[in-house]
Amino acid sequence: DAGMEIEAFREEAWNQGFAAGYSRADAELAPLRLQLAAAAGALNRACSIDPDGLRPVLTGLVRQVAEAVLGAELRGGAKVLLPLVEAALAAVRLGEAAVLRGHPAVVAGLELDMAVEGDESLAMDGFVVSGMDFIVDVSLAARLDEIMGQIL
Repeated sequence: DAGMEIEAFREEAWNQGFAAGYSRADAELAPLRLQLAAAAGALNRACSIDPDGLRPVLTGLVRQVAEAVLGAELRGGAKVLLPLVEAALAAVRLGEAAVLRGHPAVVAGLELDMAVEGDESLAMDGFVVSGMDFIVDVSLAARLDEIMGQIL
C-alpha cells in the first residue's frame, strides 16, 4: 500500500501546484481583464447611437429638405400657390367679409370673389385670410411646422 500512498501524495501535490499556478495566473490576468472590459465598454459607447442626441439633428435635416423641396415648388408659380389659396378660402365661413392677404408679387393679378391685398410682411409662401372675427394663416412655413409637430 506504500505505492497507493505515494500516488495519493503525488496527486495531492499536483493538485496543490495546479491550484497555486491557476491562482497566480488568474491574479496576473486580472488587470488585463479590467483593461479589456474598459476597452470593450469604450468601443460599445463609440459605436452606439444616442437617439436623443440624434433627434434634433435629423429633425433639422428633414426640415431643411422639406423647405428646399417646397421652395423649389414655389418657384413653379400658380399651380403650387393656388392650392394654398384654396385651403385658406376653404377655412372661411360664408357670409363674412374676408380679405386674402399675400406677398404682392404672388397676389398680383389674382382674380377672386373676395378682396385681395398685397402684404410685404408676408413671405412668398404666406397667405392669410382674415375677417371680422377670424384669421387663417396657411403659409408653407406654418404648414411645415404643423407637419414637423406630427412627425415628432
